[in-house]
Amino acid sequence: MTSRTPSLRTPLLWALRGYTHTPLRGRTRVTDFLHPRLCPSGSPFEVTIDIGGLPFQLDLGERMQTRMFYGFYEPNEVAFVRRTLRSGQVFIDAGANIGYYTAVAAAAVGATGEVHAFEPVPWLHDRLRGFEQRANSAGFHVCANRQALGDEESQKTLWTSNGGNIGWSTIVPGLMDAAEVRETVTVQCVRMDDYFAGQEMRPADMVKIDVEGAELSVLEGMTGLFEAGVRPILLCEVTSRTLPEVSTMLSRFGYERFRCAPGGKLKPLPEPMAFPLATLAFIPSARSHE
Repeated sequence: MTSRTPSLRTPLLWALRGYTHTPLRGRTRVTDFLHPRLCPSGSPFEVTIDIGGLPFQLDLGERMQTRMFYGFYEPNEVAFVRRTLRSGQVFIDAGANIGYYTAVAAAAVGATGEVHAFEPVPWLHDRLRGFEQRANSAGFHVCANRQALGDEESQKTLWTSNGGNIGWSTIVPGLMDAAEVRETVTVQCVRMDDYFAGQEMRPADMVKIDVEGAELSVLEGMTGLFEAGVRPILLCEVTSRTLPEVSTMLSRFGYERFRCAPGGKLKPLPEPMAFPLATLAFIPSARSHE
C-alpha cells in the first residue's frame, strides 16, 4: 500500500475517508499512519468532495487539505457553523484560505443567502475564486475578495510561510520568523464597515475570523457596525496573547465567549484558556442563552 499503486490509491483513500466518518475509535491514529503511505506530503493528488451539494477541490498532498478531506479540520467549529447558520443569511469569511468555511457556509445559507470571503494571498485567492465561479454557476451567491480585512484602508505587507502549512501567512510585523518567510506580498486592506457601506449589503449574521494575529484589527474595522447595533455571531481564532484585548473589546458590545464542543454545541471557556491558540465563538448576550 504505497503511493506507487495509483490504480488502488483512489479507492483506498475514499475507503479510508469512509472509515473516518464512523464512530470507531482510533480513526485519527490509523489515518495518520496510512495516509502518508498513499499520499506523501508534497506530492499533489487532487480530489473533489461534496459539501452540501457543492463540489470542493482538495489536494491530498497538503496536510491541512488532507484534514479537511477526512473531517479532522476544526470539526467542532465546522459543526457549529452548520448548526447555527440558516437559509438566507449572510456569512463573512475573513482569512478564507482555499475557502473551506466559505463552502460550508454557502451550503448552509443556500441560494437565498450570501457569502463574502476575503483572502489576499494570490495563489490561495485563485483557489477561492475557482470555488466562487462553481458555486455561483449553481445559483449560489459567493463573492471572493482579494483583500485583507483590517482597521483602515491601506496597503500592507503580508508574509507567507515556506513551511508545509499553506494557511500560515500574516500581516503582523515580526510575527513570522525570518527563516520561515517564503515571500512577501503587498496586499490591500479594507475595513468591514466600509465594505458593507459600499456594497449596500444586508447585515452579517456570522463572521469567521482567522487572520493569524490580526484579529483585533479586523474587529476594530467593524466598530461602526457594532455601534449601529449589528451584532453578528463571531467565530474568531485567538491566541493567549490576543484573547484579553479581543475579549475586552467585544464585552463592550455585549458579547460572551465560548468554546465549540463536539456537535457544534457551545461550552463556557475555562480560565485560563487551555491552549495557546484556539477558535472561539463570541455570542451576543441576547442570543447566548437561546
